Amino acid sequence: AFGAKIGQGVKINNTVKVLYPWELEIGDGSWVGWDVDIYNYAKVTIGRMAVVSQYSYLCTGIHDYEDPLFPLVFFPITIGDQAWVAAKCFVAPGVRVGNGTIIASGSVVTKDMPDWQICGGNPCKPIKERPPIRS
Repeated sequence: AFGAKIGQGVKINNTVKVLYPWELEIGDGSWVGWDVDIYNYAKVTIGRMAVVSQYSYLCTGIHDYEDPLFPLVFFPITIGDQAWVAAKCFVAPGVRVGNGTIIASGSVVTKDMPDWQICGGNPCKPIKERPPIRS
C-alpha cells in the first residue's frame, strides 16, 4: 500500500492513479472506480462505504496565481462516509463532500457540500436533501 491507510473490504480498480499513496486514507467498504485520478500532494480521505466513480479527478493542488513564481499550494480533500462522487466529477483542493452526499456525474465541486444532499452542476450546488441511510 506504500503508506496508504486502506480499510477492510475496499475495492480499488487497477487503473486508479495515486500521486502519493502515503497521503491517502480510505475507510472500510469503499470503492474507487476505473481511471480515477487522485492528485494528492495533500491528504485525501475517503470515508467508510463511500464511492468515487470512474474518471473522477480529486485534485489537492493549485497554483498560487498571486505569486509571481506561481508555486503549487495544497489543500486536503475529504469525501464523507456513505458519499458517492459519480462518474467524471472534478473535486477541487480543500473541498469536503459531506456524509451521505451524492455528487451528480460531471459535476465540478469547488466548495464544501453539506451532509445528506444530492448535489450537482458546474459549479456544484445542493439540489435536494437525501434521506439518511443507516449502516
